[in-house]
Amino acid sequence: MHFKIHRGASEIGGSCVEIWTETSHVVIDFGMPLVNPDKTKFDSSILGKLSKEDLIAQGVLPDIPGLYGMKSDKEFALVLSHAHQDHYGLASFIGSNCKFYLGGATHQLIDLTNIFTNRTWSITNFHHFYREQPFLIGDIEITPWLMDHSAFDSYAFLIKSNGKSLFYSGDFRDHGRNAPAFESLIKTVEKGIDFLLLEGTTIGRAKGKFLPESAIEEQLITLFRKNTGINLIYTSGQNIDRLISIYNACKETKKTMAIDFYLANVLTDLAFYDDIPFPSLKYPEIRVFYPYRLSLKHQRW
Repeated sequence: MHFKIHRGASEIGGSCVEIWTETSHVVIDFGMPLVNPDKTKFDSSILGKLSKEDLIAQGVLPDIPGLYGMKSDKEFALVLSHAHQDHYGLASFIGSNCKFYLGGATHQLIDLTNIFTNRTWSITNFHHFYREQPFLIGDIEITPWLMDHSAFDSYAFLIKSNGKSLFYSGDFRDHGRNAPAFESLIKTVEKGIDFLLLEGTTIGRAKGKFLPESAIEEQLITLFRKNTGINLIYTSGQNIDRLISIYNACKETKKTMAIDFYLANVLTDLAFYDDIPFPSLKYPEIRVFYPYRLSLKHQRW
């Protein structure tokens, strides 16, 4: 078993690792860069202006012959860890011969992003995997491990082939609502792994522990009680942990949680996978509003 880190070793974002044997080829994540090689901000508008060949020549697309539908005797599979753009944002360039392996909720989130950003691309050649259930891609065995992360349905992967093993952590933390999943991984994953690819985005940052999500929820409750008017919250629409904290704080302080219809779709779709509050009679504290510009854009679609 061989592997190559195409991006993510010396920069944050754009993660992509290639793994192969004599008969099988797997790519783990295929993210959009956040920065250029010179560390300036990456301009995603060039993706629609340049050809695949030019994007490969400029180092935007990893140079993996055969992955983009060009003539090749290789068969590829792409395994996605979660639905953040820096882990899947270049996947639309991949050829139709490549199979996608991802979590069901991750698939839902990618589809919603495509709908609300007016993209015509969608994942069609796919297989859904499940936590701690190994699956085979040729002679490569992959076991997904659910991780605690701000993205819902995030996974790490234990990858084994030909007597060797590699652990790819994906993005993770230990202070969110899925912290028990991370603790379970530490206790039960097998020992003696040959290679460890570990996320390190907080290395070099100021020391100090991150607040657990339960503490942030308590802070929101205190804030909502202190301010009896409207509280405006700025957060990612896919940070389900934070949305649950906001909902719980609203319920505790008898406030209404007003969300736009993008968030309404996210919560409603993901409620299929977990106990998540969503706009319904069961959760009367949640109300949906339709911002004029978003509604106008949606009407044009």
